[in-house]
Amino acid sequence: AGLYAPQAQLLTPPFIVGLLNGLFSLYEYGLTNCDEGFAYGNTRYAPRDCGDRGDDTRAGADGALAYALAPSTDVRSGAAVVDELDEVLSGGRVLRAGVSHGVA
Repeated sequence: AGLYAPQAQLLTPPFIVGLLNGLFSLYEYGLTNCDEGFAYGNTRYAPRDCGDRGDDTRAGADGALAYALAPSTDVRSGAAVVDELDEVLSGGRVLRAGVSHGVA
């Protein structure tokens, strides 16, 4: 076939495992260095305790993931929520491709 993709050389198994570890840590703890997270070292104030996956670890995180619907979105309308999520997650490509809302 003669296909060649030099960018695929960056996706080595150790890199992929490190990325997955970082994403899992970001989801579980927020932006920390717990479980090979993306944050650097300890916090400015005190070492971080990563032993428990509770709210106390997230409270000490350097950052967190968050998303809020636009104020103009009618949360009672499932189709409006699906439209906004489609725009955020795929740039609006899913519904333009002819996929239905699937909302009752």
